[in-house]
Amino acid sequence: MLSDNNEDAKIDRWDYFPTAHFSYNISKKYKLMASYSRRIERPRGWWLEPFLTWEDAYNVRSGNPNLQPEYIDAYELNFITNMGKNFSP
Repeated sequence: MLSDNNEDAKIDRWDYFPTAHFSYNISKKYKLMASYSRRIERPRGWWLEPFLTWEDAYNVRSGNPNLQPEYIDAYELNFITNMGKNFSP
């Protein structure tokens, strides 16, 4: 928790978020696809506030200024086949 003196917080960060998609035709009927992406989920502003905030007479909340963002690495693999012109599931 921050002390009562007026402290500043500085966030100095450099991130990269690549995305890649690949497709390979195995034959005229089959295709293999793969993808990768990286995303970020940053803490909301009030999650970082170290002060007590009274929601009502019984509930109080306080944030954590040391929270870090969450990084998400998403992978996907697809196998596609052509079932013909008259196929209906």
